[in-house]
Amino acid sequence: MIGKVYPEGEAWIDLAREYVSEFKDLAELEEHWKNIKETHKVLSVFPETVEKLMSYTFRELINVYERYQKLPRKTKKQKDELAVIKNELQTKVFNYDKSGTGFKTHQGIISGFFRKKMDDLNIHTCYYCDMAYINPYIVDVDEMKSQFDLDHALAKDDCPLVALSLHNFVPSCPVCNERLKRKNPLNDSLDGVKLVAPCSEDFDANKQIHFKVNQKKVCTSGFMRHRDCYRIKVNAHGVYASYAQLFRLEERYEYHKGEALRLLDLKRKYPMSNIRQIARLMHKTADEVKEDIFGLHFSKDNHRCFDKLKRDIM
Repeated sequence: MIGKVYPEGEAWIDLAREYVSEFKDLAELEEHWKNIKETHKVLSVFPETVEKLMSYTFRELINVYERYQKLPRKTKKQKDELAVIKNELQTKVFNYDKSGTGFKTHQGIISGFFRKKMDDLNIHTCYYCDMAYINPYIVDVDEMKSQFDLDHALAKDDCPLVALSLHNFVPSCPVCNERLKRKNPLNDSLDGVKLVAPCSEDFDANKQIHFKVNQKKVCTSGFMRHRDCYRIKVNAHGVYASYAQLFRLEERYEYHKGEALRLLDLKRKYPMSNIRQIARLMHKTADEVKEDIFGLHFSKDNHRCFDKLKRDIM
């Protein structure tokens, strides 16, 4: 919920080109892809090169995924051929974490690319929940470790062709990726996936999901002093309701409601009239004093968790 993962336009073209250049065995992958396509004519509807598939935008990947799901699989012969195709694709060409004899996986190369581009891709907090830090960290002069998972928004097991595609990766925390999403789709329909995947050009969670604090029972003044009187409410519209449910946003944010209640206490303590008065006394602008108190720019500029929650509360 911190925005889209990838840039658009020329910036995306440059990023994709740099990503592809990391694959030193690209010529071998292209040769294997060519041979597999020549052997299995049903694959003729897919792009000619691995490089294209690796560089496709998410909208284009949706079309590839949809075409793959429509490959004939009614008869036993068709099912058997599809099984052979899937095995060859996963072990010889689009081998993210599976490989056949004599072939290598590419998971390490891809993770290394994301570590290298951590600032360009804003790899700081989880793109799904914004409540866990996923930034890489340095353990030695020449060694950097990852705290992030790379989730495939479109499942690589359902369509091996998207296993190495840059626009299919979502940097996320292990809770969102391994414990909650797992192998579940982001949405029951591909149209829905196109909207709720942070790696998609159409991702719009920041406008479609809103946090608020609801009062459960009547309490005396003081939000933090009476935290049991309040609960976090997530208002999500359309397909984003199932997104919020998939990642248990309301339940998980409830544990951290102190972040919101503290801001509400500060808002009550420092209304704009008080802020203007403090600004006059300190020879500052009202915006400067507001930042000193609430620290919203600090939170955003320093990639703090819960930035979306704080902005909604304010």
